[in-house]
Parts: sequence; structure tokens; C-alpha cells
Amino acid sequence: RDDVTFSERVHLTDDDFFAMFDFPLLRGRLPQLPAEVLLTPALVEKYFGTSDPLGQTLSIRLGDEFRPFTVCGIIAPAPDHSSIRFDMLIPFANSHAVWSERAHLSPFNVAVETYLQLPAGHGAADLAAKTPEMIRRLLGERYREGIYLLHFQPLTDIHLNTAYPAGLEPISDPAYSYLLAIVALLVFLIACINFTSLTLGRAGERAREVGVRKVVGAGRGQLIRQFWGETVLLSCFALLLGVLLAGSFLPTFNT
Repeated sequence: RDDVTFSERVHLTDDDFFAMFDFPLLRGRLPQLPAEVLLTPALVEKYFGTSDPLGQTLSIRLGDEFRPFTVCGIIAPAPDHSSIRFDMLIPFANSHAVWSERAHLSPFNVAVETYLQLPAGHGAADLAAKTPEMIRRLLGERYREGIYLLHFQPLTDIHLNTAYPAGLEPISDPAYSYLLAIVALLVFLIACINFTSLTLGRAGERAREVGVRKVVGAGRGQLIRQFWGETVLLSCFALLLGVLLAGSFLPTFNT
């Protein structure tokens, strides 16, 4: 725009991507030609402002040259917890403009994320048991035992698996999650100890109140319900206040 270039997350996808994943299409249609692109609402506002982006042309650099792409639709952005994040989506037919023919045929090209959707009742172990024979059949005489191996990783395993850092976003070491959980438990334990100490500290003052209530006819059950009610109300108020404070400070920590 105005001879200024920007760096965006451009992913190449095929038709099966939209059949497997449920990223909503907000406007327009899916790409039908190689020179068509889907944009997220943030990029629509960035490049086209308030004008209608559908049918507009955008120059995208593929390899060493810029190519014109027509905006065919607007797609909802991926949620924050997704390992698939994108700004633009273009057809996979453009891959030859991004990688050389040698890179396409190289077994060491790991630039492409491949997702498989298994039938109900079948797991990764079932598929892994069949892949050696498939690889042997495809490679023929080039096949060497123990060299060509396929590993299948569940989507739910991507974010916290440091051994196989797949996906398009940085992974998280589960050790940090455990550490934060331990810190949270320690804070909760300290809060319980403080609450118990304050309650015991006020026991002397409440003893006179209990004596007066017994004199005027209060029973043991009434006193128990009173103290339990006070404790529950105080705990609920503290919980509500904590949730409100956490919600207000969470955006600051996320950024």
C-alpha cells in the first residue's frame, strides 16, 4: 500500500483445510483460483479501511517476486488458544512460487504442516502400525529400514509437548504450568492460614457475643448456622472480588 510493504502471516492451504477446521467465513467465498486470498478483519481494516475489500487487489510476495491476489473473502481470525494462526490464506497451488522443485521433493522439507482426520474409533497407533508398509510400497528399492519414519501427534498434544515442537505457534513448557499451579496452591494455603489466624484472633470477642445469644435463647444449631453463613458470605465476596481483579489485570499480563 502506497509502495510500503508489510510482513504478515501468510499460509498456504488446500480445500481440505476448510473442511477439517471450522474457521468461520464472515463474507465472500473460499478461494477457487490460485490468485485469490482470504483476509482476516484486522487486515481488511489495515489495508482497505472502511471500503469494501471484496474484489480488490493485493500484492503478495512469493519467493522473489510480488504477485497480484484478488480478495475473495473475509475469514474470522483464529482464537488465541489455537496453534494455527494466520493473517492471510492463499491456495496451496502457489507453493511452487515459494519453494523450489528440489525443496518440494526433498524428504527434509518440514515447512508444511500436514493434518490427518481419522475415522471415529481409530487412533494414531492404528495409523502408525500401517505406515511402514505404505512407505515401503511407495519408495520401492529406495526404502531403508529405520530411516523413513512417520510420527503422529494429536492436536491436543501440540501446545505442551516440548519433544515434538509442531504447530505454527511457540509451544509452552508444561514445567511452567506446574510451577504456576504450585505457586497458586501456596498462595491459597497462605490465605487459608491468614483467615484461620484472624478468626482465632477474634474468638475472644465473639465468645462474649455467643454468651449473650445463649442467654437470650439461641441454640447450638443457630450459632453454627450463623458462623457458617458469615464464613460462606465472606468467602463468596472474596471470590467475586478476586475474579473481577483477575479479569481486569489479565489483559495487561497477556500483552
